[in-house]
Amino acid sequence: MKITRIIAFLTAGLVTLALASCKDKDEPDDKADDLSNVTFTVGTSDIDYDNINVIVRHDGPKDITWYGFVSEGNSTDIEALISSRLSEVTEAGLHIGDNQTVHLEGLKDNSVYQYVAFGVNPDKTRFGVPGSCSFTTDMDKNKVTFDLKISNVSYTSAEAEVSLKEGRDDYTWYGVATTDVEAKDAEIISNAIKNLNPSDLYSGTQATVKVDGLSFGTDYKYVVFGITPELVQYGTPSSATFKTESFEFAPKSEWTVTYDGIDSEDKNAPYLVSVTSTEETTAYSVVVLDASAFDENTDPSVIAQNAAGQAYSEVSKAVAAGKSLSDVLKRGTSSTNFKLELGTYVAVAVGFDAEGMVNGDYALSEVFSLTDNRTPYEKWLGTWAVKRGADTDTWTITKNVENSSYKIDGIDNIAAMMTDGSSFPIDALFDPATGNLVIHVQTGLASITLNDGTECSLDLYGV
Repeated sequence: MKITRIIAFLTAGLVTLALASCKDKDEPDDKADDLSNVTFTVGTSDIDYDNINVIVRHDGPKDITWYGFVSEGNSTDIEALISSRLSEVTEAGLHIGDNQTVHLEGLKDNSVYQYVAFGVNPDKTRFGVPGSCSFTTDMDKNKVTFDLKISNVSYTSAEAEVSLKEGRDDYTWYGVATTDVEAKDAEIISNAIKNLNPSDLYSGTQATVKVDGLSFGTDYKYVVFGITPELVQYGTPSSATFKTESFEFAPKSEWTVTYDGIDSEDKNAPYLVSVTSTEETTAYSVVVLDASAFDENTDPSVIAQNAAGQAYSEVSKAVAAGKSLSDVLKRGTSSTNFKLELGTYVAVAVGFDAEGMVNGDYALSEVFSLTDNRTPYEKWLGTWAVKRGADTDTWTITKNVENSSYKIDGIDNIAAMMTDGSSFPIDALFDPATGNLVIHVQTGLASITLNDGTECSLDLYGV
């Protein structure tokens, strides 16, 4: 009996639960139909100067319909705003669902707008709690223009005073100076962007930029333009030309500059230039210029101007690296070694004052030429780096029979294979008809013992 009562109780309980979870399908769902508390929220993303994405969400059923509109300004009376626009609601303009994105276009730049969303019944009556979000569109960067003024021009620097019209403090821009004053601004900007780093950009609607590292007495064009951190140009650029100050150069009669030929003790910079001075007071630096940039009618002061710019740059860099002027500049009679390519040159001594600035003194050498006077046979002599696949050998080519043959040491790193580190130069011929070096198959160069004790004959079949 006890067991029977328990089973009966459980059965009754199951029936009760089943009945409680059922509902007549025709009975209205008051909660589903009550949309008065549905709340709408509005957010924004991807704001641009003339368009934006608006995201509308609500906490009601997924199939409810709603309407949204954009209004210029930011009204605090949302109900009045909705009432003024309710007559515009059409079936085609309704949205269905939650988390919907609406793309707005044709907006005015740098303007305040408000987007309002609210529920709409089939009979176009309202329901729910409306949502609203205000936003400000970006400024149209293409409207930005630049004002540019160049001031405080000196021998090696100038100041660019830049201001942005229709810009904002967070807008980035850049300026570049070039000696190609005839170039179009667009060309100068394009070349500048190729080497531009976002960290180099300026920002703000007004700034004064120090333009330094300029050469004496040189014409420049400075171009300022809008550029985003993504290196996208915007706005209307501006440019201005100016000329740096120049010195009154005068030849220094106490100095005589000469090219003294090759210094055999300096393999790295073998070309020697000397200055003979009859006074010990004036400091100077010596530079060598490519003489092909000038002709016989070029005024010597123009050459001095070019030399002074190069000398000043070299001295300034040395001082910035920690050297003193006394370490860098020379006085009295001196010699300087240079590393030069074959060509035509002129050496120039450039005077400096006690502050490390060019003082206008100069002296020029005669134009001198560096030519390769070696015979075709002699040009093969020396040390060569020779690629063999992924490896590089160092060949040392020495004279065997004058104008006829050579000895080559270093092929295949033979020394690395030997127990005693010995090496065996091979023979090569000089072909006077072509000027080429010729290597033939060679057998029986030597009998050798390898590191592992193997005895063998050293032959050459290819390199």
